[in-house]
Amino acid sequence: MEDIILSLRNLKKSFGDTQVLRGINLDVKKGEFVTLLGPSGCGKTTVLRIIAGLLDADEGQVILEGKDVTEAPPEKRNVNTVFQSYALFPHMNVGANVGYALRIRGEKKAKIKEEVARVLSLVQLEGYERRMPHELSGGQRQRVAIARAVIAEPKVLLLDEPLGALDLQLRRQMQIELKKLQRTLGITFIYITHDQEEALNMSNRIAVMRGGVFEQIGPPAEVYDTPRTSYVARFVGEANIICGKVVSASDGFVTLSAAGGVVTARDGGIDFSAGDDVTISVRRENIQIIDEPQDAVLRATVKEKSFVGGLLRINLELDDGVEIIATRCGIDSPHVPGDVVYVKFSPEHAVAVREQP
Repeated sequence: MEDIILSLRNLKKSFGDTQVLRGINLDVKKGEFVTLLGPSGCGKTTVLRIIAGLLDADEGQVILEGKDVTEAPPEKRNVNTVFQSYALFPHMNVGANVGYALRIRGEKKAKIKEEVARVLSLVQLEGYERRMPHELSGGQRQRVAIARAVIAEPKVLLLDEPLGALDLQLRRQMQIELKKLQRTLGITFIYITHDQEEALNMSNRIAVMRGGVFEQIGPPAEVYDTPRTSYVARFVGEANIICGKVVSASDGFVTLSAAGGVVTARDGGIDFSAGDDVTISVRRENIQIIDEPQDAVLRATVKEKSFVGGLLRINLELDDGVEIIATRCGIDSPHVPGDVVYVKFSPEHAVAVREQP
């Protein structure tokens, strides 16, 4: 397809006896912001290094702009990388750091000066050309690293957890600035992180990784609202997982008996028959707690209440011993530990997923 700028085809990679990538496939469109999201050790940095040419794949292909670059050295690939460590030259000022790629390419001094000023303006560092790296804050050093990476106008920019070393407030500010910069430049970004908030806030699509494979690839809303597996449900948004037996299934919904009650959820595209085991995912914010039994509720006992980041978190235990968590805005509720309550949720807010260990 003409709008595909990067394709990964059946990439495999092992280190000794450990298989890090197990045959991954991904197509990335021009101008897209794609995030590889997963815990440490899932293989996301290995993918980035193979794209950059810093690491050879055991099997598979890397196709950039329709050309197979699997065997091409890094300098023959029109990609650039921003690392968490920034990797600025400590003996060079900001202008020299940013303009380094153009100097190596043999551009004239006037052209380099013009381009350095242009990209520093894009990252809101106008007039910083003579500053040394040690004179900058963490956020400013990160912006310099980004400016240095984009000045040569790569077709694909690879970002390896670039905000990981920043404090929470600055990291959130940089999320907004990075997304704005990506839209302004129109460069394809491939971003890796273990932070689900970053992935949800910044990406056009998220590829959730686990154990060297992609568990799910899709827009943030799809990954959050319709996880395909219990792993994705737990990792992105920390959903509640409820297991039961199918009572009936029709019209895109499945009704199940669980923890002494009967509830309904979207079937998640899975074919069910009566008696099948079923696992559903319900986000914490979609759990309602009521005092009296109704249809389509599960009985539970309040175990603990806590206040976390502007939300009241209530830990509950269903009759089968499964713990679930409900969150709501505010700092208090009338329920106290030991209270018997009933858990309710809309069928549209719950979805069947494939259970995994």
